[in-house]
Amino acid sequence: MDYKKDLAEKLAELKKIEGFPKGEDEDILALSQPPFYTACPNPYIADFVKMYGKQYDELTDTYRNEPFVGDVSEGKNNPIYNAHSYHTKVPHAAIKHYIEHYTSENEIVLDGFSGTGMTGVAASELNRKSILIDLAPISTFISWNYNCLNGRNEFSAEFERVFKEVQSEYSWVYKTKHTITQKQSQLIKNDNYGDINYVVWSDVLSCPYCKHEFEYYLVDQLKDETKSFECISCKAHVKKDECPRVQVSVFDQFLSKEININKQVPVLINYTFNKKRFEKVPDESDFNLLNKIEDTRSAYWLPIYKMLFKDDAWGDIYRTGYHFGMTHSHHFYTKRNLLVLGAFWAKTSNYKLKWAITSIMNYVNKRQSYSGGGGGMPGVLFVASLVQEKNVFDVLKRKALKLIGVIKNTHFKNESIVSTQSVTDLSNIPNDTIDYIFTDPPFGDNIMYSEASFLWESWLKVFTSNQSEAIINNSQRKKLEDYHRLILSAFKEYHRVLKPKRWITIEFHNSQSSEWNVIQESIL
Repeated sequence: MDYKKDLAEKLAELKKIEGFPKGEDEDILALSQPPFYTACPNPYIADFVKMYGKQYDELTDTYRNEPFVGDVSEGKNNPIYNAHSYHTKVPHAAIKHYIEHYTSENEIVLDGFSGTGMTGVAASELNRKSILIDLAPISTFISWNYNCLNGRNEFSAEFERVFKEVQSEYSWVYKTKHTITQKQSQLIKNDNYGDINYVVWSDVLSCPYCKHEFEYYLVDQLKDETKSFECISCKAHVKKDECPRVQVSVFDQFLSKEININKQVPVLINYTFNKKRFEKVPDESDFNLLNKIEDTRSAYWLPIYKMLFKDDAWGDIYRTGYHFGMTHSHHFYTKRNLLVLGAFWAKTSNYKLKWAITSIMNYVNKRQSYSGGGGGMPGVLFVASLVQEKNVFDVLKRKALKLIGVIKNTHFKNESIVSTQSVTDLSNIPNDTIDYIFTDPPFGDNIMYSEASFLWESWLKVFTSNQSEAIINNSQRKKLEDYHRLILSAFKEYHRVLKPKRWITIEFHNSQSSEWNVIQESIL
């Protein structure tokens, strides 16, 4: 069967299922790998259940199982776990304890809030089947790749091919002139350019009294934790929090108009020359390079999407200070890194390589703080006052080598089917067919998933349909009662598809008693 053609013919009917994502039909089809992975509600789940499941019969059913009792402690320092980041993840090694206790081999496990698919990984390692469902297209994309860890040779060959092509086209954007002494100049005659490892970009602040502008980088070097200092212009004693960010008007090449943004300037370059690392203050040649990059037009498609909601304050995780002027997805990248990422993305159709690219996105955009915290804080789109612009080639090469190792050392076969939809409508799963459910529902108002996923999903061209997103969110006008209604709908569907006398394990974390009550009342 031509599953892509069949899926295309089914799309009109699938759009009636809650959680059908936002995006063009051709993009949804291009992202899908039916029958086992669809970037929309998966119409082949019933066939999967029929093929692998055992029909429930009350007269012959002998299932008896006591509650799981025991402490589970599993760390996150695992190559599989670390292959791709997400807002929140449960280590698959921890989930295995529950699946092994509550199920037998070849039985079917369901996770309707599957995130990155760790439940599927755990199930596959134990020779169980799994149905993995999530509302977020980036989630199911990550999940499918996690649960289809094969094709090491193909991935390695594709990575080498694409890497060479992009490097031949864009290696110049990461070059910097080596600062040399007079003694060194006698040894270095021609090529005295090194390769940039990273560039530190600093917010520009102004004194609240005399309006003198200065780089936050200078204040950050102070040992005083309050970041209090004396203005070098008016000598007033001020603190960092008292100094407003300087705003500047620039021409946005992608939007073809002037925009106002927070002013950030490069203050430090870390680079490699003759296999040794050096640091320098950007010089004239570096600023000339940046001007050349700004004038460069990409030959490839780039994700230029307006952020989720109307007006400039686009969501609950929007912050007026550090998000000022950041109205579109491309504003979260330096022009240099956006060009290189776009070339990588355009030159491959290999799922594993695209997975590798999405896995580094948070490390090569403006969420990467110079102060630490690789990839920024999870679940938010925080942009620090000091941003570390990393070399995409270096970061992607390290990630690719790690993924090759993960694929090489992973021996389970794919036992999963993945669907992009809301768990509040599981009409594509028959009654009484699931043997066990492990699930990690949204944590109320802790994480704004669709907002935090927007940058990832802008590369996929397919976005979360957030009407049935079970969160508490002011921008979506969702209160506690809305969260309760959505969680209750999800648990009703769980109850319908779960075989009688079987178990569900619900993992939940929130400090608010009101949100715990929602979970408990919905279960009842």
